[in-house]
Amino acid sequence: MTTGQIDQAFIKQYDSQVKLAYQRKGALLRNAVYQKTNVGATTITFQAMGKVAAALKYRHADIALGNITHTPTAATMADYAIGDYVDKLDEMKTNINARAAIAESNADAVGRQMDALIIAAADAAVVATSYATAFTLASYATIRQSALTAWETMSLRDVVMDDNIYAIVSPSFFSVLMNLQEFSNSQWVGPEGMTFPSAQKRTWLGMHWISHTGLTISTGTTRRGFLWHSRAMGFGVSSDIEGEVWYDGRKKSNFVSASMSAGAVCIDTEGVQAITLDEAATRPTS
Repeated sequence: MTTGQIDQAFIKQYDSQVKLAYQRKGALLRNAVYQKTNVGATTITFQAMGKVAAALKYRHADIALGNITHTPTAATMADYAIGDYVDKLDEMKTNINARAAIAESNADAVGRQMDALIIAAADAAVVATSYATAFTLASYATIRQSALTAWETMSLRDVVMDDNIYAIVSPSFFSVLMNLQEFSNSQWVGPEGMTFPSAQKRTWLGMHWISHTGLTISTGTTRRGFLWHSRAMGFGVSSDIEGEVWYDGRKKSNFVSASMSAGAVCIDTEGVQAITLDEAATRPTS
């Protein structure tokens, strides 16, 4: 095998490691939003269509025109990349797989950036609309009622409360909910809710709850989470995650990197709502 062939094998192996790490533990939210790809684009446009009402039809009269509105919303693509050197002499002296470790680290970094873009877009949407439900920790009964209120207020805006509603909350928020039998016990959520594939995920009230460490403090000790319909949030990808490696003779090292070009935007603000929790508040005992 020639040196060139070895290099190509190394590149392909590294790229597959990046994709494996990314798919296993990269972005948590990409599958919770509407995705659109357009290789090479600087912006990706999502269309929101308004609703219409049916009108009376009289004999021989023309059918009323709906004149449905189309509201385009564009996500601007931005480039992100991360890389590091793998020293060839160091590799000979250690018993660790440095390339695999860097592949996983790079993929996780790019995955976190994907989530950060989606969270920032949701933040901007709820700040603009002030759609929010504060969870009250006076008792577990008030926590249950807060969840129902959040569900209700979304429904009153005619958001379709189907299997595409996601609830993104902090670990503190998630642990509070885990004290509710209705949230943690299979007798209430059913076996399908319990098997939503992670200890940090659960399906309850028809909504997919995800524990996420990337949420920001809105005021004081109150952290903002989100309810959204997956079609209300758009994630555009101009260049999907990919790995690259090249040899730098001056450093006698291989430089390995991961990169992407992507952007996120709220498509329909009616389908996004904040859910907040004061994480410093005393938790109920009953």
